[in-house]
Amino acid sequence: MAKRQKGKTKDPGMIHEIQRLKDLGLSKRMIAKALGCCRNTVDKYLADSANSVEQTPKEYKAPWSEHVLWTAVESATSRGMHLSEYWELHVAKCEATSDVPYVSLWHEYRRRFPNIPIKLHKIHPPGERCEI
Repeated sequence: MAKRQKGKTKDPGMIHEIQRLKDLGLSKRMIAKALGCCRNTVDKYLADSANSVEQTPKEYKAPWSEHVLWTAVESATSRGMHLSEYWELHVAKCEATSDVPYVSLWHEYRRRFPNIPIKLHKIHPPGERCEI
């Protein structure tokens, strides 16, 4: 008698989707039908996720970000200073952060302060210029 071949391992996206649908309260049969896979496959990946103790991943913080005073950055930007201007005046001149590009500072700023709205204001008298 021939050995039974193993099926393909599901990609991490599929496994995450199985877990997400289970967290929404769907049964194994409903999950299998929604994803177009076998009920036993759903059962296998749910059992695997229950057996493995997953720790929540720590939030990433750039190693250079410890040298930046984020309260000062937030204070300056809330008073109207542009983040690029703050970067030029303070961050780029510091020895520990001199090699940090502006884009990295911007990403870390958005990570730390996600609820601060991004505004782009161009104030000029009406009819002075036309931008397309």
